[in-house]
Amino acid sequence: MLPDIVDHVPEDLRRNFGLDVPVPANLFPWHWPSNKSSLPGLHGPLWRESLTYHVIVLAFTLTCIVRTRQLLSWRRQPATVPKRGGGD
Repeated sequence: MLPDIVDHVPEDLRRNFGLDVPVPANLFPWHWPSNKSSLPGLHGPLWRESLTYHVIVLAFTLTCIVRTRQLLSWRRQPATVPKRGGGD
């Protein structure tokens, strides 16, 4: 979903809302004009390249999730209540 957001949102904002936002060239290879489909079957000329790009993006995404899992955790740490100590 992130590749679609990065590559398509600027153009969608310009076209649908008339916003004057810069529209950079597509960053992700499967959105390039030479490769209009994500994975054009196992008999298209670019299927190996497309599969390689998908594996790279998937590996990068999984690495980011694993390395930042602390930030993505919804569990709260239990609050610690300090003990009131009396004199010994």
